[in-house]
Amino acid sequence: MNTDAGRTLSIIAPSLDDKRIHPVRRLEPGTVHRTRAVLSHASGKGANAARAAAALGGHVELCALAGARLRALLEEQFAYSGVHLVLTDTAQETRSCITVLEEDGRATEFVQEALSIEEDERAEFTRLALRTAAQDGVVLLAGSLPPGLAEDFYVICANQAYGHGARVVIDAHRFPLRVALAGHPDVVKINREELIATVTDPLVNAFPAAAKPADTGTNADGDTLLLAGTLIEWGARCVVVTDGSESVLLLEERKEAEFLSVPEVDVVNTVGSGDAMSGALSLALLRGWPLRDAVRFGIAAGAANAATLLPGDIDPATVEELFDAIP
Repeated sequence: MNTDAGRTLSIIAPSLDDKRIHPVRRLEPGTVHRTRAVLSHASGKGANAARAAAALGGHVELCALAGARLRALLEEQFAYSGVHLVLTDTAQETRSCITVLEEDGRATEFVQEALSIEEDERAEFTRLALRTAAQDGVVLLAGSLPPGLAEDFYVICANQAYGHGARVVIDAHRFPLRVALAGHPDVVKINREELIATVTDPLVNAFPAAAKPADTGTNADGDTLLLAGTLIEWGARCVVVTDGSESVLLLEERKEAEFLSVPEVDVVNTVGSGDAMSGALSLALLRGWPLRDAVRFGIAAGAANAATLLPGDIDPATVEELFDAIP
């Protein structure tokens, strides 16, 4: 499967997080919980995707904003991963997120919003992101945009990538995605909850000629298809929608939709499964795989991620096995 011939998957991630994972037997609101270990993890969509793609043998460049603590964590955890870090230092520490993980695999997350960046940080990160996007492979744009970064940042990056013959995958939602659709990304990877929020967000729908949101809540597959179709109307060339352990929608413009099954695993932690999927899908596209096979590879990586404790820390052999199990 390793046919990328040294080519690099470029990931641009403006909003990573300094994650703390608290394993508990069972979460009971309003009570005191004690845990013997708290795990520190450099996380966020881009970091998890980079970790997964590297585990699958990919050469990865991760361009991100990072406060001092997160920079140290990234440099420690990615030192021997095959991921090349291109970091812009920020005066503020990177946001911190907490995952409370129960024994049965249920995760409760406390997600801090991205913190604002200064003008000099914006200029430097934009310069490095455009340099990262200037290649002929695949560029993955992952995560939300912090205050201070241009609203059309992802469009600028996409245009740079297209100017160098690259394909663009975006894993984002709400306003950053709506603006980015003007760049006509090759693939939008999004989960169903994010999709509903994006299409029904009043701010998003303030755009001229925005499609009317679909009526949700009657037929999950049918509603998901209608919502994904809205993103196609807004500019996406392909939309991939995940919904936990439910089937994954693959919708390309001017083609019939398809729902692909998700293989069963013994769930340990589902956090980061969508990110691992984005990384694997993008890596498969870099290797020249047909889109459907790339999506299957992404599904397998996402399922493998759910069977591990740390987001993005996947087992390649498990991914191979799960990939073969997806029709």
